[in-house]
Amino acid sequence: MCSQSNKKTTHNIVIMDFDGVIVEKTSDRHHIMAREIAQKIIEKHYSLGHKIIILSARKERDADIVYKALKSLNIPRKLVWKIYLRKNKETKKEEEWKIDVFKEKIYGLGNIMEYHDDNHNVLENIRDIDSNICLVLHLEFNKAIIYHRTERCVSLQDVEYHEKRYYYQLDQQNYLV
Repeated sequence: MCSQSNKKTTHNIVIMDFDGVIVEKTSDRHHIMAREIAQKIIEKHYSLGHKIIILSARKERDADIVYKALKSLNIPRKLVWKIYLRKNKETKKEEEWKIDVFKEKIYGLGNIMEYHDDNHNVLENIRDIDSNICLVLHLEFNKAIIYHRTERCVSLQDVEYHEKRYYYQLDQQNYLV
C-alpha cells in the first residue's frame, strides 16, 4: 500500500489557444482585442488551483507580443503555467503541430480538465486521444460552446442550460454556447 506522502502531485490542467480564444483573431498579429470570456475562464481555473497552458500556433518570434498582450489584458504571467509557441522555422500545419505538442509535451503532465480552441478539427483530434477531456470551441464575438461535455467541464458552472443548448453568462447578456 502506498502512503499519501509518496504519491506524485497531479495537476489539474486547462489548455487554451491564444488567437481566437484569449484574443480575437485579426489579420494584424500585433493588434490584440481581448476576449472577456477567456479572461473569466482563466481567472476561474486559476482560483481553483488549476494550471493554465497556452498552446498557440504563433511563432516564437511573437513571444513578446503574447506576453505583452497577456499583461495588457490584465492576465498576470503567474496565471499561466506554460506557453508553447511554434519554432520560427516550423513547417507543420497548425493543427498537426498542436496535436504533436499535446501528445509529446503536455499529455501526461497531469489531469487535463479542459481544452479551449477555435478549431473544431483540433478538438476532434484531442477527443480521439482522450475522450474524458472537456472540449470548448470558441467562436467569434466572445462566444464559446461546450463542444464535448464531460465530467471535467469546470466551465459548466458558468453555463446555463436552456433548450438543450449551453450559454455562458457574461455581464447580464447570454452568449450562445
